[in-house]
Amino acid sequence: MEMQVANEDEKIDIIKKLIDKKALFMYGHGWYPSELIEYLKDKGVQFKKYSVIYWRGKDDYSIEER
Repeated sequence: MEMQVANEDEKIDIIKKLIDKKALFMYGHGWYPSELIEYLKDKGVQFKKYSVIYWRGKDDYSIEER
């Protein structure tokens, strides 16, 4: 899925709406959604707690709140 956004404020608003809906953000390296959130937090953007999912295998995963 792809979505065009006009600016960073719109992107942040979309992320906050996903967090409110309890979306799971995949964790990994290479600008996964969780890395984008951490980058924005480092820039001072405040987010509620959100959940990340770690996949280790087909039926082996864990969910962590950050």
